[in-house]
Amino acid sequence: MKKSTPHWNKLAAYLSGDLDDPEREEMDLWIKSSLQNQKEFAEAKQIWENSGVRLDVRETDTAYEWERLQLRINNESSSFEAQTVGRYSMWLKIAAGVLLFAIALFILWPVEQMIDISAKEGVVTFYLPDSTKVWLNAGSKLSYPEDFGEENRRVTLIGEGYFEVQPDSLKPFIVKASLAYARVLGTSFNIKEDSVGVVLTVAEGKVSVSSVKSKNKQKVVVIAGEKAVVTLSEGPVKSQNSEVAYATWREHNNKAYEHEKDNPKAYLTNRFSWEKNKINISVIEGQLVNRADIAIYTDVVLNATYTKPNGKTSTASFIITDRIQPGETVNYKKRLFDIFTDTQKIVVEVESASVISSADL
Repeated sequence: MKKSTPHWNKLAAYLSGDLDDPEREEMDLWIKSSLQNQKEFAEAKQIWENSGVRLDVRETDTAYEWERLQLRINNESSSFEAQTVGRYSMWLKIAAGVLLFAIALFILWPVEQMIDISAKEGVVTFYLPDSTKVWLNAGSKLSYPEDFGEENRRVTLIGEGYFEVQPDSLKPFIVKASLAYARVLGTSFNIKEDSVGVVLTVAEGKVSVSSVKSKNKQKVVVIAGEKAVVTLSEGPVKSQNSEVAYATWREHNNKAYEHEKDNPKAYLTNRFSWEKNKINISVIEGQLVNRADIAIYTDVVLNATYTKPNGKTSTASFIITDRIQPGETVNYKKRLFDIFTDTQKIVVEVESASVISSADL
């Protein structure tokens, strides 16, 4: 089976007008992305126009369509004998076109294998093949095709998830929930299904939101600090987000977060340099990098141990009170009171740190 052209099924839906707006935009991007794709689109269009049929790809059953084609040919066979050569020739062309298109779909349609990830009793964190990071709330499920990232980046969400999307301007990242589509190029956002509908809240960047079921095909662009709500009868409706703790669920019932809280030394990287100034005081300049996924550290205690000429050591402690977000770097500068010592060596290490909830920011 030829797996290099996974868009033949969508090309058929594209030509018949059966794609929704996000899918149609995705196909437009795919067609324009290379000369090879444009060539394949032209071939599909030619086959489509010659076949004289319209297929609904979403519900296509290859065996059923083949039986319909055979039945159609059989029903017409008795009348063919009484028709003119021209009419017989016309039906042969139509049948040949249908058969050609059916064969093309049969050969080129890959069987789409789906990968499912479920969060049962606790929060699950993982990376998609394109390095997009995903948190799934307990009881939620995410599905994506095995060839994710090759031609598109589409996932289906049931429940609640938080996404940090890896940027890719040629392949938009699309999340399909029960009532809404979210389309992004690279950003961070939370999307949740509840009894009312779907709520999407943006942490960074911007997200285009549209409704799955509503006849209203309106789209809204939601930016950081805003949210959009889609219900069965209305949406999307955009507003300012007043719920500060919308993503704090990632901190509960999450073993990875508990490890970050209990082991700040493992997630705070410290880089430093030191030198004596003009009055013989050691000046330490350093950087603290937070490599945790969720934990926000503050009141970081650093121990500076310096070695004297006689080999003895002394330790001085100081505190960095800045709040250090995941992925953030904080610079610091400290002086030691070693004016009367010809310091030989200094080592600065993280001793401890406090963790604060994102709801307290």
